[in-house]
Amino acid sequence: MVSHTSNPMHPKLSQVTVIGDAGVDAIIQLPKSQKDETSFNIIQPTLSPGGTAGNTSLSLARLGHVVKMFFAIGSDSYGKYLLSALEDTNVNTEHVHVSADHFTLHVNVIIDHLGERHFAGNPYENWASVNYPPDKVSHEAITKSSWLHTTGNSFDRGTTPLSTIRSMTI
Repeated sequence: MVSHTSNPMHPKLSQVTVIGDAGVDAIIQLPKSQKDETSFNIIQPTLSPGGTAGNTSLSLARLGHVVKMFFAIGSDSYGKYLLSALEDTNVNTEHVHVSADHFTLHVNVIIDHLGERHFAGNPYENWASVNYPPDKVSHEAITKSSWLHTTGNSFDRGTTPLSTIRSMTI
């Protein structure tokens, strides 16, 4: 766990509000084949918190900043995993929106034998992350922050662009 009480390197750490996409990456590392013949490999994916805003929030919290995050998840197991992972790193998730109509953003990240990453996901419109309700943006939370971070993915589609623009005009 990260402590926000004291950090000798940064005595005045910022409070940061982050709005945007948070999701779960299912990382699949493909093995390097040792033979010229076809083989059958069983590969267990590794889950990791992800999304542009999710990764930013985790990194800032690990550096000791106070982070409040505005994002949407589905009421599924990926959403529960993501909430737990963010809270374990002291990211404030009180402004999360849980949608029963959409699923939590999750992306399969396939790392090939050369180390190149390939991303595979479902259509945007089904993701909760692009459907954060504008009326859930908290004026009070944003004005207490030193910084507001948004992501380019927040402007793609759904209701999240309106929520992001609203947060920037507070």
